[in-house]
Amino acid sequence: MKNDAERGSMAVGIVMLVVAVTLLAALASVMAAQSQHDQVRAAAGIAALQAADAQRGLIADVPCARAERVAAAHAATAASCGETERGMLVTLTRDSLLGRVTATAHAGRSEKDHARGGSGA
Repeated sequence: MKNDAERGSMAVGIVMLVVAVTLLAALASVMAAQSQHDQVRAAAGIAALQAADAQRGLIADVPCARAERVAAAHAATAASCGETERGMLVTLTRDSLLGRVTATAHAGRSEKDHARGGSGA
């Protein structure tokens, strides 16, 4: 039969194991959320670049339609798309098990090109 000290150490070991598993699960959730955000942020950048190229006439397409197609190709939705003084501003969203992920990107002429009135090409 086990004495009280052995039973107490067994309980501490079980508690430590439960805490370790909980911390690993939390870490995995944080890493998954960060990965989802990185993917949506990259897709938003691509969508903004493609939309800006369409806006400037480098691609024969409607800018926001182009952004929507890029978003769909990356399993996201174009929540907003609009022209700015310097280019295109695109916001994408994606629903995941951890909630909605949103990212916004701008693409177009740089501030320096805009100040000069240049095309940025």
